Amino acid sequence: MYPSFSQLYALYCKFEAMKIQLQLCILAALFLGACNSNIDKETAYINSFYSHVTPQLKLDSLPPNADSALWNFAENNPKNSKSDTFAYQAIQIKIARNMTLQAAKWAEVYLETFKKSKNHRIDLYVMAAHYYEQHEVFDRALDLYKKFIAEFPEHEIAPQARQMIEFIEKGLITPEQQLEYLINKRQPQS
Repeated sequence: MYPSFSQLYALYCKFEAMKIQLQLCILAALFLGACNSNIDKETAYINSFYSHVTPQLKLDSLPPNADSALWNFAENNPKNSKSDTFAYQAIQIKIARNMTLQAAKWAEVYLETFKKSKNHRIDLYVMAAHYYEQHEVFDRALDLYKKFIAEFPEHEIAPQARQMIEFIEKGLITPEQQLEYLINKRQPQS
């Protein structure tokens, strides 16, 4: 006995649905494979020079885009276990290349992106605030000092951070102004 037209049509519909599901699975697998291959390519490139980054930075042995390669990987893959370290190393390369304003900007992004990581946070707060001060970006320096105090209120350098907040809020931006203020503050009032 032959199947009826309605049975054949139902079988055909099931077959078409299975084809669509198979195509979607293949597309998803290709997409995931492409994502992983990009990460693999980026990691392979970084591995080609990473021995010159750590344990000791050898700036002359790095490609010109080493900092950007490390930073882009970390920024594009913040949940990757290597991203925290790569971002920090990218900042260190910027500092070594005397690109301190960019290093401060990247440090701020690091502090926002890698909040759960306790690695390097103190260093990056202080470094970024210092370089912002050097470049006369006092609003950013003030903000970083305040965030540092909020996150590490009992740290041994918290008193210095509080002092820098006071200086910046009073507009005392040169070492001479700051010294004069401290001397006047310590003198007994008559």
